[in-house]
Parts: sequence; C-alpha cells; structure tokens
Amino acid sequence: MRFVYFIVVTLQQLKQNVRCSSRSHCWSPALLNCPQVRGRCLRNLIVTPRKPNSAKRGVSKVKLVNGKCVIAKVSAGGDKLHRHATVLIRGAGYKDTPNVGYSVIRGVLECLPCFNKTRRRSRYGVKKSSGGFMFSSINDLGFVIFVGGMGGVVNYGI
Repeated sequence: MRFVYFIVVTLQQLKQNVRCSSRSHCWSPALLNCPQVRGRCLRNLIVTPRKPNSAKRGVSKVKLVNGKCVIAKVSAGGDKLHRHATVLIRGAGYKDTPNVGYSVIRGVLECLPCFNKTRRRSRYGVKKSSGGFMFSSINDLGFVIFVGGMGGVVNYGI
C-alpha cells in the first residue's frame, strides 16, 4: 500500500510567504518577445566551440535597436558580412559555443543570401530556381543579381 503525503501549510506560513507561480524562462531575452529584431554589426569574429567539438564558427557582435548588444551566429561559412551592416536576427544560436544565442537571417537587409545552397534554402535566403541552374553576379551599381533558369531576375541590394 502506498502512502501519499500532503504538505499542509499553516496560515502563518502563508502570511509570511505568499504562494506564487514560478517565472517562465526566456531563451532569448534581448528580443523582448519579438520574433526578429534589427541591429547593426559591430565586429565579426571567429570562435571555437566547447570541448568535444572542434570547428571555427563565424559570429558577429550586433547592437540591436533596443540598445542591447548580443553575439549572433552567421550561418554558412565564407560570409562577406562587413562592419556596420544592418542585419535582422532571430533567437537561435550554436549550442556548443558559449554566449551565442542568436542567429543572423540571411537574404534580408544587408546580409546577402548564400547562393550555392539548393537544400534548406529558407535558412540561407535563397530564392527558388525555376530552371536547373543558378547564376549570380554584381552589376555596375553594386547590386547582386540572381538569375534563375527561366530568366527570372531578382535584385539584392548591398
């Protein structure tokens, strides 16, 4: 037979410490309950992960419009993200790298998409190619031109 014990609280205990619900944990406090926040890059860094993993992770220090500074990951290596670029960040980072809790959204504002990605394109801001090939170049005004297979042209401003 199993005994169930109930903790009986006295009136004096309730008077001293009022029962309150536990506070919920926020995984991305700098976003202030927003899905994405705009910010400006201060520095671009390369950091290494914790003990079992070994790699070089590209991260960027971003000052948000709400005044907070965070460290955000820049997905896909070889990125040409420069200082003072305006970026949009969301709340997901590297689990094995300390203090990196946010990530830069590619293909929005001044962060260019990763043109060589054909799978998981939404993560890297790549438009769907209507034909079989993708081609990108920079015109004389400084815009990156992305041409799909059927001749659809999309401009990404720098």
